[in-house]
Amino acid sequence: MAIVLGIPVILSATTYGGNGAEVHTHDLMTLLMIQLGIIIFASRVGGALFTRFRLPSVLGEIFAGVCIGPHMLGGVPLLGFHNGLFPLSSSNGIPVSPELYGLATVASIILLFMAGLGTDLKMFLRFSLAGSVIGIGSALIAFSAGAGIAAFFLNLPITAPLPLFLGVVSTATSVDITVRILSENKKLDTPEGATIIAGAVVDDIFSIVLLAMITGYAVLEGVHVSSQWFHVGIIGIRAVFVWIFFTVLGLLFSEKIALFLKKSKSIDTIAILSFGLALILAGVFERAGLAMIIGAYIMGLTLSKTDLSLSIQDKLQSLEHFFDPIFFTTIGMFVNVFSFLSPTILLFGIVFSLGGIIAKLVGCSIPSYFLNFTHLGAARISFGMIPRGEVGLIFAGLGLSTGILTQDTFAVSVMMAVSSTVVGPVVLERLLRKDKKGTRHDIVLVEKVQVRFHCSSSDLADLVERNVIDAYSSEGFYVTRLESDHGTYHFQKEDSLITLYRDGVEMIFETPVDDESYVRNILYETMADLSSLVNTVKKLVRPEEMKKEFAQTAQRVKFNLGHVFRPELIEMDLRSDTKEGILRELVHILTLNGYIVDEAGALKVVWDREHAVSTGMENGVALPHGRFSGVNELTSVIGFHREGVDFNSMDGKPAHVFVLTLVPSEVQAPYVQFLAAIASALNGPQRVATLLEKKTKIEVLDFLKECNDDSREK
Repeated sequence: MAIVLGIPVILSATTYGGNGAEVHTHDLMTLLMIQLGIIIFASRVGGALFTRFRLPSVLGEIFAGVCIGPHMLGGVPLLGFHNGLFPLSSSNGIPVSPELYGLATVASIILLFMAGLGTDLKMFLRFSLAGSVIGIGSALIAFSAGAGIAAFFLNLPITAPLPLFLGVVSTATSVDITVRILSENKKLDTPEGATIIAGAVVDDIFSIVLLAMITGYAVLEGVHVSSQWFHVGIIGIRAVFVWIFFTVLGLLFSEKIALFLKKSKSIDTIAILSFGLALILAGVFERAGLAMIIGAYIMGLTLSKTDLSLSIQDKLQSLEHFFDPIFFTTIGMFVNVFSFLSPTILLFGIVFSLGGIIAKLVGCSIPSYFLNFTHLGAARISFGMIPRGEVGLIFAGLGLSTGILTQDTFAVSVMMAVSSTVVGPVVLERLLRKDKKGTRHDIVLVEKVQVRFHCSSSDLADLVERNVIDAYSSEGFYVTRLESDHGTYHFQKEDSLITLYRDGVEMIFETPVDDESYVRNILYETMADLSSLVNTVKKLVRPEEMKKEFAQTAQRVKFNLGHVFRPELIEMDLRSDTKEGILRELVHILTLNGYIVDEAGALKVVWDREHAVSTGMENGVALPHGRFSGVNELTSVIGFHREGVDFNSMDGKPAHVFVLTLVPSEVQAPYVQFLAAIASALNGPQRVATLLEKKTKIEVLDFLKECNDDSREK
């Protein structure tokens, strides 16, 4: 027998299906692969649907699980699947197969491990007292309200195991769901975020201790009272001791753990080994009577104070993105909506759910308001603590599997868990969008300053950025690029954390005051190295010769010009007689047709590039171009001048055909490939002469397509 998140799961050599028939392991694995594929697609669709209506994506994933779960579509018989794609399991009250539930358990460990890694430890410790007060306060009020409502509806003494167990279910807080909401809104390391995390962890530990004690109480019912409470007390003391012991131990030895991990050198290996430690600690906590997820969170919290935290998060992000939907969708499969058809159960469930929500609001908001939080901050904390989610469902599943809960009281527990999971995130999401602080007084843990460096162009900014990253890497910093924002980097080493933001051509370093001189010195050394490099390049490289070689090379280029050129971006008769005038005309055509808004900015980009090295080629062709943040994709305009304009071409002859191209500064685009395709299509004086004879824009497009097809087939 294995223990998964507090629920016993029977694993034996012989495996049986939902109807009691023997099932081969190969068949189980085949079904599991199909189930995973369906879950991945269903969770994405559900998440996207809910996001479209400005609801948290996690609710969409849970909703997808409800729809495809064994109680609904998953239990419908299909050809080759007599019990459905998600057959109802009979494994100790868990409606899904042990294999799928095992993967969901791994997912919950990843989620909480990443949450621990993403926690600002100083902020967490700063608000640990507030979180503890709020967590214990809300837990006590929710427990009392849940047990009291249950005792009233069930007509039982409040000290009976069933009302007490329902009180524990009401106490639970889903830190997973709240972490997801905070993370999506980038509020994980705010005072409210830190307090919610601290409060939820304390709340869950308190709930798990109560769960262990009341489960023991139910098992020992009928034993002499004094002996009974003695055993229950031992269970509670052991759970609290394990939690405190490993938390303190982890924080004390975090640097030594980091040094051990660094021996592997590879950051990929470090990330994998760190997750291995999270799995081990999760198992230790489960063995000790606490939840796996608490052990995973403490392992993440331990490593959060090291310079490896951001790099580990970066490497494990793909793993998290894969497993997260599996977890939340599987949780949705626990829900049997048909249990709510009984009016009595429905009324009991509604009152129990409302009582649980109100109890959390009261238990969190009152202490929050007296702990330096404003009404908004207290509301954020309160609604962040409301979701019971998977924790409430897991507690309910345990109650059902041990016989404490009946099917009806299990349905009531599920209703409360689901309703709180809907209400909490929806309101929290809206509260987090309010651009107001949640504390009465500003809280500054580390004084930071900004160091700004302005580059003259985006190309120079790109070059400086790459060299700064290399400089920090060579200094032993761990460099992490934020996935959601490719212009933001974290440089982390020991106690130093420096953040680089890109705002167009400006680079902004946010750094603690103590590291300001270090940042400025890195910039100075970087620019000195670039200056030396430029001087070396000038001696070795002759752009005019390279440009000539490029123009004379006619080869097969795999690029379809037909996807770029459009009739409205062709000018058959340019009027200007100067290089600057031609560029101005071409850029103005893009503006008139709505392809760009900042005409002056686009003209500057192209003109700056022209100043560096003329884009006049041979045989009357000029290819002015530049990177411009005002376009989202490669954009090009063609113009013709019959008499020709001096464009400083390499053969000294006037240019007649002008192809001006703008490419995005940040987004990847086939920039050089496009230029090579144009040069190849217009290679040779005969092609240029033929092109100048064309009378209409359609003829021009057809000819370019023909030349492009020829060059692609060479």
